[in-house]
Amino acid sequence: NRTTEDCETLRQSVANMNSNLGNLDPFTALDLEFHIAVSRAGHNSVLGYLINTLRGLLQMWIERAFSSPSIDMEGISVEHEAVCDAIIAGDPEKASSLMSVHLAKASERLLRVIGNDQLLEPEHVV
Repeated sequence: NRTTEDCETLRQSVANMNSNLGNLDPFTALDLEFHIAVSRAGHNSVLGYLINTLRGLLQMWIERAFSSPSIDMEGISVEHEAVCDAIIAGDPEKASSLMSVHLAKASERLLRVIGNDQLLEPEHVV
């Protein structure tokens, strides 16, 4: 379902992340924007609604996961680029598989920073 515009947006998102490696604040914002671009490229209204509804919570989780001094921005960008390439190539199974791996790694990063107990405690939700 992706359009030429979707593909261009995804490519630009990855390029913007690559040009901000080492710059935590813009990289963090661009990470969320990449995930929004992926949801839009799928033209799935339910996924789009969920992403928009959970945007604040996703932003908080991304910021916390990226608060570690050992955050591998280049690795994250490489993961995003692989997902982007699969979407552009029209390979939804590969894109889904790569995104699943990426999200599992993102969850691991977050849990290393905050621990299991704080993940969904109400006082930590914005």
